Amino acid sequence: MRRERHTKIVATLGPASSTAEVILQLFKAGADTFRLNFSHGTHEDHQARLALIREAEALTGRPAGVLLDLQGPKLRLGTFPGGPVRLTAGQPFRLQLDAVPGSQHVAHLPHREIFEALRPGHALLIDDGRVRLRVREGGPDFAETIVETGGTVSDRKGVNVPDCALNLSALTEKDQRDLRFGMTLGVDWVALSFVQSARDIEEVRAIVGKDMAIMAKIEKPAALADIEAIVGAADGIMVARGDLGVEMPPEEVPAIQKRLTRLCREAGKPLARLRRQPWRRLLRGVAARPDEAGGGAGDEELVGATGHAGDSVTCRCALPFMPVRQGSARGSCRFHARLQAGPVRSTHRSYARLPRSQGQGRWSECRGGPRIPTR
Repeated sequence: MRRERHTKIVATLGPASSTAEVILQLFKAGADTFRLNFSHGTHEDHQARLALIREAEALTGRPAGVLLDLQGPKLRLGTFPGGPVRLTAGQPFRLQLDAVPGSQHVAHLPHREIFEALRPGHALLIDDGRVRLRVREGGPDFAETIVETGGTVSDRKGVNVPDCALNLSALTEKDQRDLRFGMTLGVDWVALSFVQSARDIEEVRAIVGKDMAIMAKIEKPAALADIEAIVGAADGIMVARGDLGVEMPPEEVPAIQKRLTRLCREAGKPLARLRRQPWRRLLRGVAARPDEAGGGAGDEELVGATGHAGDSVTCRCALPFMPVRQGSARGSCRFHARLQAGPVRSTHRSYARLPRSQGQGRWSECRGGPRIPTR
């Protein structure tokens, strides 16, 4: 099984893609690395999936990478005993450290480190940014806010704090247990969530040593302030574009990805780009076609890997669209091979339209696709 591309494909395993048949199909269809998401499932579940991955390796004679994705700290609201509440733009809303039943006016936020970091003017995002609050005043155990973007909040919704770094370790007690369990399994990579500085990488390195490669997930704007040191300390970088787009303007994410790609190429380290399919498409069993073919944009930037969360978990559209991902990766490899073969006036101009003296003959030589080994 030779892959005629440089860019790797990372497939996330979940309840619907944990059988030997499906894992083997994903592997043959183009998956190079399998992501085990330790935010869900038990140790026994992940151990069984890893055993099936190793069986697929033995059947195909090709090695597969295994990535352990740690959950990281989860910042969440308390509960709303009366059910979901609707917040409207302009209304005041109080967050406090002391336990209190959630209502339309107040909610419990059991994270002291958030209150210690908040300042007037800072934003708070609830439920992946669906609800936005602005801090008016605060203290060590409370924050008075104004609702800027209204919406519905309910039990245990996630909270994002984009405007400041939190005095919080990227490794929770659960992560440490999961990490040591992964070391016993012999996984190849560990993905560290909630990275804010190179110190977070060093904390994991002290545990795993050289037994595992460390991939830093860039999902918070605070990490960008120390990104050169993070790239230097980690073995690879994963850009969680969806999470970054929640905490910062989405239009800035492509430029940040390009910058990270350049830093990783200069350091000789891989960069993975993680994308999530919209759930409405997953439930219909239809992949987001522009996003699938858009993998080629990452390949043209020479991204080391492209990962997809959601579709291979539900398994409704992962297999039909795996050839699309492979094709976009191979096509970009041919594109770069043609650039190296002869001069081109513009990378946006069709190669076949150029005069033969400027490379049209080389296009026919590369049309079948150069055999570019990836092992």
